Amino acid sequence: CTDGESFSNLRERTINGLKSLTVNHDGERIIIATHAGATKAMLCSIMNLSAEECAKFDWVSNASITTVIFNEGKFSLKQFSFDAYLSSLKTTLPNNI
Repeated sequence: CTDGESFSNLRERTINGLKSLTVNHDGERIIIATHAGATKAMLCSIMNLSAEECAKFDWVSNASITTVIFNEGKFSLKQFSFDAYLSSLKTTLPNNI
């Protein structure tokens, strides 16, 4: 898709959305359902990874659970791409990518 959103734009959009949710739901538990690309974009922003580091980031399994904590104005990664409960339904990237 040549006219699609760039990863940089996705990264900015997702972290801004996440920040907005934390302001509007301070102290609440928030669940976000999204695709692997958006999860990866948010995590790269949270972890302050460069574009090069982000490109090396592990695959986020479809239907996996990633847990991020927001405390005292900062995000931290608690759990990444937990998918053990998916058993044989777990997704992986093909070897030829």
